[in-house]
Amino acid sequence: DFLYVLGIVVNGLSTPVEFVEVSARFYSASGQLLATDWSFADVTIIPAGGSSSFGLILIDPPAGITRVEVDITDYDISRRTPITGLQVTVTNIYRDSLGWLHVVGTVRNTSSTSYRFVSLYAAFVDPLGRVIRRDVDVSTPSDLAPGQAGTFQMLLIDAPPGLENLNLLIWTDAIR
Repeated sequence: DFLYVLGIVVNGLSTPVEFVEVSARFYSASGQLLATDWSFADVTIIPAGGSSSFGLILIDPPAGITRVEVDITDYDISRRTPITGLQVTVTNIYRDSLGWLHVVGTVRNTSSTSYRFVSLYAAFVDPLGRVIRRDVDVSTPSDLAPGQAGTFQMLLIDAPPGLENLNLLIWTDAIR
């Protein structure tokens, strides 16, 4: 058994932040704290005004959880500049014969910097702003020189019906 907590963090500061820690507390109907968990935002360095998806998994959750509270509990002001210049284009979203949802596309390095391990993070968001599903993929090739493009394909097994009709947000990250 697993309990997933998905969301989006927004950097409301005027400077980039990194290593944003997200903590969750799980409560019973009576308000008893039953469990805690934490994770980091997907994007390592979030620019001022930028955002990132996050997800955490509570493994083997205790019975009786009725409420979850989520907070940003730590972050560092970044002296490093955020990763920029990775342009994502979704070229196709489709369901295969098994009902699995595929998100296919390209990522082009439009910067003058070479990037290694180019990662893409996707979140499907409903009209109320709730993240319904999240996924990650690494571009092929995983390293992109300036001007170079790669491809990606995210595979969402057991995606709920209609997921492909929700708003799709994609973030990128990499190593310089």
